[in-house]
Amino acid sequence: MGSESYRSPRISSELPDCSMPLTFDSYSYCSLGCMYCFAYFFKSNKPNISNELKSVNVKRLINAMQGKPKSAREQLFYKHFYSRKFLLHWGGLADPFCAFEKQNWIGYDLIKFLAEYNYPTLFSFKGNTIFNKRYTKLFDKYSYQRNFAFQVSIITADKKLARDIEMGVPSPNRRIKAMHMLSDMGYWTILRLRPFIIGLTDLSLDELLERSLAAGIKGISLEFFALDARTNIGMKTRYNWIAKLIGAHSLEKYFSKLSPSERGGYMRLNRTIKEPYVKHIYQFCIENDLVFGCSDPDFKELNTSGSCCAMSYKHPDNPLLENWSHSHITYYLK
Repeated sequence: MGSESYRSPRISSELPDCSMPLTFDSYSYCSLGCMYCFAYFFKSNKPNISNELKSVNVKRLINAMQGKPKSAREQLFYKHFYSRKFLLHWGGLADPFCAFEKQNWIGYDLIKFLAEYNYPTLFSFKGNTIFNKRYTKLFDKYSYQRNFAFQVSIITADKKLARDIEMGVPSPNRRIKAMHMLSDMGYWTILRLRPFIIGLTDLSLDELLERSLAAGIKGISLEFFALDARTNIGMKTRYNWIAKLIGAHSLEKYFSKLSPSERGGYMRLNRTIKEPYVKHIYQFCIENDLVFGCSDPDFKELNTSGSCCAMSYKHPDNPLLENWSHSHITYYLK
């Protein structure tokens, strides 16, 4: 890895509509190869971003979180977030438990600190390193605090389809096992059904919902795949592969024809196409007393919480998990 440390946490670019804008990654890149990866699309259109793998300076970050910041930036983060134990969202642009963590162990000491410090943290992940005994022992040891919550990303229950679109990612079965393990420890767990890809996700949707429910989830966070019109060669290759999997001749034409033009170059399918899937998942949540969170611009009015990540308003086992922003669009729309 590079000698220069990766600067994180950061404030999400989706601040106006995000309940957890304090977003964090321990590494600058992810070892997983998801063809729909938002982080890849985001970074590949920014030539100033280095291709070198970097990691955070854990010791310096811990000092800042304890009230010993060294820079003006760290002072601001301490004043507005760390001192208030504002919920940290770990896994915005990289996976906290991917192969890089298995090799480098950058995140372990930070998680240990967050556990000892009782700092509220939501992990979004797919990676296999969470099954390492050092991690399972750590999460089990501090499970009584309930200061951690977990979003497990799964977009299909079909093992073959998952392998075709998520290269190097543990199987859906493995991720459901992780969900089960964390739920059994008493943690708040969420099915992160993002991105929902019509023509792929819907083929095994009911199986995925039922198996996630059996694994102990407390909520579902939903968002549909969107297509960035600023296509480069790498993105075009990925778009062609997704088109092949869902049976579309051209993904760009498919989205251009079925997305409202007034929303600009970041194309999202229209409300009518998404409606039956959204309402099916919403009804499933209502029937099973799950939090429904939708981060898509359509159907936000169906959210049962002000958090599109499907965090609850009330966490009686540890109220610190309620420390997410109420000053954003989704909350007020709800």
